[in-house]
Amino acid sequence: MEALKALLTVQSAKHERLIDEMVEIEGPDVNQRHSVLLGAAMFEAVDRRFFRNGKAAPKSEIISWVAELRCRNDFTAEEFNPTLTERMLLAALDEGDIEDLDNETALSLQLLLAVVLVVEEEYTEEELDAFLARVRRTADEWLEE
Repeated sequence: MEALKALLTVQSAKHERLIDEMVEIEGPDVNQRHSVLLGAAMFEAVDRRFFRNGKAAPKSEIISWVAELRCRNDFTAEEFNPTLTERMLLAALDEGDIEDLDNETALSLQLLLAVVLVVEEEYTEEELDAFLARVRRTADEWLEE
């Protein structure tokens, strides 16, 4: 979880170092488990941001958020394809699917969305730890399926 925490708090060098250490100790399966954690982090972050009162936010809110995200800077404008980003968010809310996306594209977008959404929340250390505990539970449930 420390590697994911480093990633979500934009500590890229620490994240890479921790992943490399885990791969060295535990082997390449670490990458698969980390991918599941990353997907769970994106799912939980999307749920927290766009799921209220038992319902997903309207599609118009998601479209507006993506448009605002892409206007922030050159990086977000380039990295967040509006159609794919909206589809990923809607899929996380069970309002669409991303079955046709290749794994690399999906994982890259999940990573970027998880980081952006967590950074936006401005979690305290305690809140971030609680968020990561939810992520761990979600990932464990997915791995059991």
